[in-house]
Amino acid sequence: MGTDLSCVVPLPAGRSRKSLALKDNFKKMRGKIITMLWMLAGLVAYGPRMLWAQIPEKEMARLKKGNVITFTEKDPGTGDRVAVGRAIFTASQELAWKVLTNYASYPEFLSDVKELKITKRDGNKLWIRVRFRNLFPFPDFKCQALVEEFPSEGRLKITMEQGDFDQYYASWKLSSLDSSKILAEYRLYRYVGWWWFPFVPSTLTNESMASDQLQAFRKQVKLVQDQKVSQPGDVIKPIWRKSIFKDKSKEKPKGAAQPAKESKPESKAEKK
Repeated sequence: MGTDLSCVVPLPAGRSRKSLALKDNFKKMRGKIITMLWMLAGLVAYGPRMLWAQIPEKEMARLKKGNVITFTEKDPGTGDRVAVGRAIFTASQELAWKVLTNYASYPEFLSDVKELKITKRDGNKLWIRVRFRNLFPFPDFKCQALVEEFPSEGRLKITMEQGDFDQYYASWKLSSLDSSKILAEYRLYRYVGWWWFPFVPSTLTNESMASDQLQAFRKQVKLVQDQKVSQPGDVIKPIWRKSIFKDKSKEKPKGAAQPAKESKPESKAEKK
């Protein structure tokens, strides 16, 4: 039997099936690239508005008034009941990030952090040893944690590697709302163990700590902004340098003549 070639569409002159397939693939990819570019432009232009839209209107109204909002939600990955806190800082994201990553200053303004020491740094990762204050007369909590920094995303992640807690992890997310305001979100899960005050739910204590952390950081950012405390990286010159390194050009040589004292008019008693 012979092959019926009447249904075969002839190719254009000078073109193969491979070249036509490449052209079709290029057209499809070009459409996808254009769509992705439009999506990226939309995120850049309307990103802050989308972020505001994700937060309920009543909650946003409270945040604008300066309130700190805390709640508990289930983590989709671990299933833990994580405490979430949100607050608006009146500052640039750059300044807030500098205060957040100035770990050495934590004991100065965080009431629960007694000591903090950086033991190692490797790229965007660093390891810290923290000593948390505990209720009297119980001993303080100690832990060693890994801190991961993501500056471009405004995100910070803290995970305990070893310590007195059964579980401990936290994270920060700074989102710029405009040039002078940011939305700070702090997530915390700290579980000491079943033996530690079992009649007090850990969700309540975690929410309380999340609120304290946000309020303390907002206050510290405001102090740095008003230059009432030194900014991260500033060098504080001790006062004693002024007395040692004097400007010798203003000092008078030892052999210089002393200026004549002004003569006072004699009183009537001295004349007599």
